Amino acid sequence: CFSAPEVARALKLRARSGSPTGRHAAAGHVDVEALRTALGLTQAQLASAIGVSERTVQNWEAGRVSPQAERRVRDLVELKDTLERYIDRDALEQWLISPNDTFAGDAPRDWIIEGRARDLLWEFRRMQVGEPA
Repeated sequence: CFSAPEVARALKLRARSGSPTGRHAAAGHVDVEALRTALGLTQAQLASAIGVSERTVQNWEAGRVSPQAERRVRDLVELKDTLERYIDRDALEQWLISPNDTFAGDAPRDWIIEGRARDLLWEFRRMQVGEPA
């Protein structure tokens, strides 16, 4: 009855103008602390989300970032960039902590902490095009 673009438009799932994209790739490295802060995670939660120790996250935030760090946080960087394009910064924190039927009643941040950032990206993209949950 509705095309996917019409549903996305009705849900106001459009890229916000002037939002930064590709900022991390252009810089050549990931600012792990800024990424963690943007997603509202503690160091322990980020460590859990990407399968490293909290000490490793602390080292990365202290500037000792390795290619391993970049690989480990790749999905989180993509998720953060996607969310910043589609969700107003003022609403992002609330969206991350609010239970959502699309995510089986879980809050998106719960999925991040469980290491399911890729699943969260997939579901968010399905919502963007208006696919049923």
